[in-house]
Amino acid sequence: MYGSVIGRSREEVLTPALLLDLDILRANLSFMKERMSSMPTKLRAHVKVHKSPHIARMQIEAGAIGVGTATVWEAIVMARTGISDVFVINQLVGPEKTRALALLAREADAKVAVDDKGNVDELSRAAVAAGSTIGVLIEIDTGMRRCGVTDKQEALTLAQRIAGLPGLRFLGLTGYEGHCTLEQEREKRQRMAREAMEFFIGFA
Repeated sequence: MYGSVIGRSREEVLTPALLLDLDILRANLSFMKERMSSMPTKLRAHVKVHKSPHIARMQIEAGAIGVGTATVWEAIVMARTGISDVFVINQLVGPEKTRALALLAREADAKVAVDDKGNVDELSRAAVAAGSTIGVLIEIDTGMRRCGVTDKQEALTLAQRIAGLPGLRFLGLTGYEGHCTLEQEREKRQRMAREAMEFFIGFA
């Protein structure tokens, strides 16, 4: 029989089950808060793994400026629980998704990544129709070869297009050096990450 397992031993938990060690979670949150406090940057919590508004709020209480999501639907769930700063760190294509983001932007500080002028136009139309403003960041491909622009002139042209369209607010650049995480050798991974960051900074 399914029911609350709080207070019961692990042996009594029916499997499969997801168990969260709150002591370890809080220790990790404290570690990240302390680590980021000494750096000239801010932390945005990506929630695509846990998908939990409760954990996301704990991350924000520990210093995160907002959340990042993989989908617009995750962003909507986060916003409905009171998290106002949401960034869909992905490209949203198609009228259903762009309309959902535009409607979300009426009640939350909603942002999205882009790498294509057609998509930018689509987002602008959706925002105008919804009477909202969507924050937009251009994704730079730092080596993962999945999405993002690789040419500085292309990025500049795209930024100018965003700045000139109604319903959009250009917020800057974003990037993900995910290809580095697959490298097992520590020194090589660090070198790859530095190269990715240097490439990214070159667009600023």
